[in-house]
Amino acid sequence: SQVMDRVGDLDLEVVSAFTRGVSTTECNQEPALLKEVQANPDSFGPNHALGIFYFGRGEFAASIDYLQKAYATKPEDSDNSRALALAFIGAKQYSAAVSFLELIAERGNQPPVLLRLLAIAYEASGNSLKSVAQYVRAADLDRGAENSFDCGIGLLGLGAADEAAKVFASATITHPASAKLWMGLGIAQDLLKHKSDAIRALLRAVSVDQEYLPPYSFLAGLSGSSPETDTQIRNVLAVLVVAQPESAMAHYDYALALS
Repeated sequence: SQVMDRVGDLDLEVVSAFTRGVSTTECNQEPALLKEVQANPDSFGPNHALGIFYFGRGEFAASIDYLQKAYATKPEDSDNSRALALAFIGAKQYSAAVSFLELIAERGNQPPVLLRLLAIAYEASGNSLKSVAQYVRAADLDRGAENSFDCGIGLLGLGAADEAAKVFASATITHPASAKLWMGLGIAQDLLKHKSDAIRALLRAVSVDQEYLPPYSFLAGLSGSSPETDTQIRNVLAVLVVAQPESAMAHYDYALALS
């Protein structure tokens, strides 16, 4: 349960990253944006801009109206489609989000980010099996480090540790210098109760990037799994405490390993 709590924190970071790419507009720009839409009601640009404005304010229902008009004018614009899907999800219109994203997915040649959004929409609507399938599909389409990590964390959040382990195992071969991917593999192996493999992957994550902190907590949670690796875990966490003496989490993790 502690591992899944930490996975939930990572999953939240991944989901919040979707909105970082959606630009926002100053609040006092609303009259000008509305005027532009009134002057050009069937134009992509004004409708998209006003939809993004309302999205940034959390007014998802209003955002959907204008983003849908923009989509009707320019359905090939992936940024508008992503914003519209996020607006559906933000408004808790999960069925609408699924229907919209399924329509896009059927066309093929879509960016994996939209497939990951479809996975989130499936999960929110209670269809975990389809959510897992979309994460796997997105991971197959883009084997880049960032997409692989996001898909793997999504799978872990769904409890699909076996599928996540396959994604991370493949990704660490392609991107051996990614601490995040080694950490993901370690988490998946831990959930699969492959403790020795989990420890090796997490130790690799730390060796690749000693300043990336999340793997340390997962390592601390595995202390006591094997006498052969307990010393390694303690030594790694001791080094972290020395390097970051003011970090409460570093001290906690070291104490956990010593207990």
